[in-house]
Amino acid sequence: MESSIGPSQERDPQLTSLAPDQQATGAEPQRAEIPADLAAAESIPPRDSVGDLTLTLRVRDDRGLPVELVLLHAYHTPAPLEDGTQPGTVHLARSVGEPSGTFEVTGFCAGEWRLILSAPAFGWGRGRGREMFEVLLPHATEILDIVLPRPGLVRGVVLDAGGLPLESVRVLANLNESQRTDELGEFEFASLASGPITLKASRGPARAEIELDLLPGAELRDVVIRFPLTGRIHGWVFTAKNEAAAEIDVVLLSGKNKLASTRTDEFGEFIFEPVLPGEYLIAAIYMDLSEDSGPDFWERLHTQQVAVQAGETAEVTVQIVEPKFPVRIFGTVTMAGEPLANGHLYAISEGGPALEKARYAVLGEDGSYSMELVSPGPVIFYQRISTPPVSVVDVPPVAEFRHDISIPTGSIIAIVQGATPPVIVQLHALESLPVDWGKNSSSVRTTNSEAWFNHVMPGRFALTASDGSGRVAPSHEVLLSAGEKQTVTLAFTDTARVTGTVVGPDGQPVPAATIVALAKSAIPAGTIRSDAQGRFSLDNLAPGEVTIQASKGLHCCTQSCRLEEGAVTNVELVLVEGGSVLVKVVDRAGQAQGASVRLTDESQREYVPLSTVDSDSATTQHLEEVQISSSRFGALPPGPYTVRVRTLAGGVFTGSVLVEAGQHKIETIVTD
Repeated sequence: MESSIGPSQERDPQLTSLAPDQQATGAEPQRAEIPADLAAAESIPPRDSVGDLTLTLRVRDDRGLPVELVLLHAYHTPAPLEDGTQPGTVHLARSVGEPSGTFEVTGFCAGEWRLILSAPAFGWGRGRGREMFEVLLPHATEILDIVLPRPGLVRGVVLDAGGLPLESVRVLANLNESQRTDELGEFEFASLASGPITLKASRGPARAEIELDLLPGAELRDVVIRFPLTGRIHGWVFTAKNEAAAEIDVVLLSGKNKLASTRTDEFGEFIFEPVLPGEYLIAAIYMDLSEDSGPDFWERLHTQQVAVQAGETAEVTVQIVEPKFPVRIFGTVTMAGEPLANGHLYAISEGGPALEKARYAVLGEDGSYSMELVSPGPVIFYQRISTPPVSVVDVPPVAEFRHDISIPTGSIIAIVQGATPPVIVQLHALESLPVDWGKNSSSVRTTNSEAWFNHVMPGRFALTASDGSGRVAPSHEVLLSAGEKQTVTLAFTDTARVTGTVVGPDGQPVPAATIVALAKSAIPAGTIRSDAQGRFSLDNLAPGEVTIQASKGLHCCTQSCRLEEGAVTNVELVLVEGGSVLVKVVDRAGQAQGASVRLTDESQREYVPLSTVDSDSATTQHLEEVQISSSRFGALPPGPYTVRVRTLAGGVFTGSVLVEAGQHKIETIVTD
């Protein structure tokens, strides 16, 4: 366990989920606990005292000066009870002050604690002056040295394509703070957490952004966010009788993101502006969005693609049709011979757009389900949006149709060797859709030597693990069949580290570039951004082959290397101008087909679609991702690539594409 925590250390995203109170530190009850002077700090009663252990903290800012007042939130998760139940997380809170910056905190019990330290003087309400780390108590050293970085200032202006200032434009900083520009187009964030910052400006449906690297205590006063030349969308919505459809809700979508919404006028007309150049999806809803969506929401949603050019108006016509020929489908769902109770069953019409055809039902205690389909035809069923599908059926044109489903599953047991508890074991889906609800991986936290994954759909997977000391185990691939139980061993060894510098085509260092390490089968192994000198360090990597990808804007590069146990590998990543590929999957009739898409270069290095990097909790977006009919690969080094497509029904198809610098390619894969 590291005894000194600096501002450059990467945050563990799991800390956020385990520490809900840290998100509420800006609330009034918490603000009331911050004393006005140091003498009052110890008078604040502790939130919990669960033991008699003491931890001494020495807190400094990035200049080495003592921080005189800190707020401490500590979280401890006890071990499971004998009956298998998991006790609730223990929360200990303190507000302590001392001119020397050295604080003695009591009330801990033995075990692993996650600590969040905040400095009120730095503006702690939104994560400024905050550090998170883990400590195992009792601790080996007497004092823990903590560094809390000072916040910085960012001031700038938002301009249009012609250089004119834009008033009342919303600017977001790292998605948690926002400001609006004044009459001169200017904005200011007086106190932002140091580190990489993304400023995003929104002007109607249009978006513009800039990436910054804010050093502790720094002031950036000449930041410019400029919107490129935009276009507009002018559209009309008609009924099946070619009559103007008034008061229809229309939504503008870019991938999974909703950019804007409006409502048609009495002539069925709508306008979106300004809109950045690109490809979009227009969705018209045959209902009032303020109403409860109900079971017939999906068949009331109609979509149309539109391409926008800079300085031009794109015209689009959407025809909405009321649903016809619905079919009630019902039956029971069993898993391993037992009814699957109180879960969900999802149905997607094969080849149809997910936003139009997705349906779901809540399973009863006896595993029964019932849902209304838009129309007869091929339907694919999923349980928790897993793959392969749990059932595929061609529904006949009848009013009611019974279809019973038996879900085939297997199990995987991971035996962990040489680890320091606790251990996080992850199961990754390979060349398939998500294994868990909206995620490409599922994880199990264990304090012993075993991790169980039960009720896993058949398919190809990879297992990875990381332990409490920061080490990781090399991945292990598993091909699981229905009804099969496989046991694999994950052995921990000394980890490896990759360091280096990112430079541009001119040989100059590139700050704030994104560097990603991918293990075998494109499994994420680590990510970081380069500092102001273009330097980076990826720690705690498993030994073996690894692919390092770096990108910033349209420039990118890829480099493979072999990592040895306990060794440091140094690389220089030279960015070149890249290209992009949009892969579309259609059947012979030209209808969109749901599929997962993989891309490999001529060295068999794999790239993951950008559309699968981010996940969102909204059901409609997950279903859209499952039924994905196109995948966009951006920032690709020039050269030949192989496209591999796996349809929802399990068919595999391949194609090839030549990526050229600065070029956007479209590759269409036609399935049988």
